[in-house]
Amino acid sequence: MAVPASGSTKYNFNPESYEAPKFTKDKDGNYDPSTYQTAAGFRKFMHDNNLPFMSNAQVREAVNKGTVTLDDKKVIQLNDQDKAMFLKLSEDGLFNRLDAGTTHTQDGWVGIQDINDAIKNRIQLHGSKAQNMPGTEGKLKITQDEAKQILLDQMQKHKIDYFTPRTIDSVIDYQNHRSKDGSPVDADPRYIQALMMLGKEYDNVNTNGDHYIDADEVKNWKTKA
Repeated sequence: MAVPASGSTKYNFNPESYEAPKFTKDKDGNYDPSTYQTAAGFRKFMHDNNLPFMSNAQVREAVNKGTVTLDDKKVIQLNDQDKAMFLKLSEDGLFNRLDAGTTHTQDGWVGIQDINDAIKNRIQLHGSKAQNMPGTEGKLKITQDEAKQILLDQMQKHKIDYFTPRTIDSVIDYQNHRSKDGSPVDADPRYIQALMMLGKEYDNVNTNGDHYIDADEVKNWKTKA
């Protein structure tokens, strides 16, 4: 099955830049950002509004009221993209994972450095969904050449036209799924590891700038020395 069309963005984090990736949308045209897009968008929101930190309470206000109240009582009215971002932050413990990005402890406040550190660590960003993948144990155990071949084989086997960062997130989400008896689904850990490696190198592989990685780009993925 071909991967469904989906807006996406390069996944190559530059802590010196506050440019936010373009948020993906669902089939109805509503903003539906990935985990990475949410984290990057959150740090841009904080930077643009001169907020060194944001609290869990402010995120709850954003979700419930569509506003963010600052310390000086100024109220920011959120647009649809911001609302989708804060909703994603409140779901699946993402705010807490960002909160623990630097110190690995939670105090109810997220700073830009917390987000920077969480983004750099895919497991920190995605939490147990990445950490609990069988065979990975938080570390990539395949080489880049092996990852390339695994991805090409999967593309051919399943008629996948291209990969996006959202594809990678979806596989991680699927791995967190449990069958009716509570056991993990039967997934291929090497394929998951290959996708994780692709996610980390997304900007280097996505050479044509169209936000989709096709088979030719995977083939031309330059192996690190």
